[in-house]
Amino acid sequence: MLRHALLAISVVAALNTPAQLQAQQVLRVGTNEIGSPWSFHDAVANSERGIAIDLVTEIGKDTGYSIQLVPMPTIVALIPALLANKIDVIAANMLVSPERQALIDFSEPLFIAGDGLAVLKSDTKDYKSLEDLKGDVIGTQSGTPFVPLIQKTGLFPDLKTYTSVPEAMQAVSD
Repeated sequence: MLRHALLAISVVAALNTPAQLQAQQVLRVGTNEIGSPWSFHDAVANSERGIAIDLVTEIGKDTGYSIQLVPMPTIVALIPALLANKIDVIAANMLVSPERQALIDFSEPLFIAGDGLAVLKSDTKDYKSLEDLKGDVIGTQSGTPFVPLIQKTGLFPDLKTYTSVPEAMQAVSD
């Protein structure tokens, strides 16, 4: 079962109109501190970096907005922050799902990627569906649409959630 992940920069929610944003001239942009390469905190430079950060910065230059980055520790906090009017835009990797589209608007996808399964190299089983993993301990990134989808199957009573993909990958190797 392969689903496509879509990278999108969510655009302003219904809470703000373009006229209101033009009046403020500062665009508060929520970013994911651990969403490399799209948005992440660069500890060495002590700044926010990434493809989505570069893109929104250029959009700000082209449209006359001053960009104020609002980093958040995980992607989970971004949509609630947008809905609470703490930020105006999200610049991060975010899967477009019907549930999310009911809450916020998205730009056109910038990147399409397939999801995958990571197992130890010593695991030679040929996995073709979720049924092949039934009863195993599996993990996924918290806050993604995959958590409720996996829980709904009832196949995995011990689903682990991780704040980032690197954290999940580390758990596979432990």
